[in-house]
Amino acid sequence: MLAAMCVGCGETSDPTRLLVVVTTDFEVPGELAAVHAQVGPEAGCDACSAEFALSGTERHEMPLSFVIAPRDGDASRPIALQLEGRDERGAAIVVRTVRTSFVAGSTARVVVHLERACEARTCTTAGLTCVAGDCRGDEVAPEIFDGYGPGDELRDAGVRDAGVRDAGEHDAGGGEDAQVEVVDAGDAGTVEPSDGGTSPRSCEGLDGRQQIDPDGAGASPPFWTWCLDGWTLLLKVDGGSPRMAFTNDEWVTSTAAPFGTEMPGAVEDAMLPSYWSLPVRELRVVMREGATSRDQVFPLLGEGLPVTLVSAVRDDVPVEVGGTLAEWTSLVGTTAVQGEACTRVGIPAQAPDGDPRVRVRIGIVASSQSDCSQASGWAGIGASVAGQAGCSTFGNTAGGARLCGNPPNRREAFPRFALVYGR
Repeated sequence: MLAAMCVGCGETSDPTRLLVVVTTDFEVPGELAAVHAQVGPEAGCDACSAEFALSGTERHEMPLSFVIAPRDGDASRPIALQLEGRDERGAAIVVRTVRTSFVAGSTARVVVHLERACEARTCTTAGLTCVAGDCRGDEVAPEIFDGYGPGDELRDAGVRDAGVRDAGEHDAGGGEDAQVEVVDAGDAGTVEPSDGGTSPRSCEGLDGRQQIDPDGAGASPPFWTWCLDGWTLLLKVDGGSPRMAFTNDEWVTSTAAPFGTEMPGAVEDAMLPSYWSLPVRELRVVMREGATSRDQVFPLLGEGLPVTLVSAVRDDVPVEVGGTLAEWTSLVGTTAVQGEACTRVGIPAQAPDGDPRVRVRIGIVASSQSDCSQASGWAGIGASVAGQAGCSTFGNTAGGARLCGNPPNRREAFPRFALVYGR
């Protein structure tokens, strides 16, 4: 037993406790009907778990919070917390694990987001959990939060809410040596971009689904996008789909025509308004292969930075992208590109010079010939590959492929789902 919980218990003399704040971007109660909290591995322990209904007459509203207190006053034990968002049938649709600890003699707080990007996504490696659609470490450092009162649990928690109220306490039963005090924020799960009603210009300092407005008070309205550690999602490319091939004019249209969703967990082609409107200096490219994610950061090179990505792709501004052969191929997770004699990295990358049969919107093309006369492989996003003598052609638009060379080193495609973030 790592910690014990009970709901609706009275105050204890020991001030040591952990305040858990739960937020979500699922529809409540339409998609999320309940939140189940389990502390420690002992599923049969009544005081170790609690179920918070989000529908019906005794419903809790999101965001919600509860308190975990140490069993037998032992604050030295680590806390292993698992939260499940469940549908109306009781099936778990999203799971988040957290490893944290008490702060002896104080109330500490952690904020846990049950997010759509992690729907039905399982991280099988111990110590990892789904965050922003990726498997990341589940350890969260608690922050001191003494002196809170009902309705204060969201204060400075990384979520800003325009209408916090106390919905009271709800008794769900439990044991006698710990407490879970439920204080609802009372706004059915909606979280405003800021208390002042204005939107930030980028994802700087933000995570998760956010509303941003790159031109501030300009004519363009704010829009929703996905933020990852301060990076703003610009586009997604499903390597198994032909839509985002190099030849697709959607890459170079000057008029914003966004499509797809901003949710990183949705495997689809997508170009978000930020592709046309957010000036950036560097790109963060993420490639997924099943449950495995790999990412690299590449600087934009040239004058006039920052620029919108569409301006760089259209060559309105002479900007290229950096990166080495090793960095680009590491995204694919294999030695997809062979032929270090000649590498062309950029926006776009293409070879050979006079007859660009192999072209990639953002990435690298390599050749085993010093004159770049034959492309041996590519890695990146937005690819189109035409026939070369003795080589193979593939239809995957993201990831990479071996095209030419000795038979063991060619004729193999590595399609990947790619996401491009900027800042």
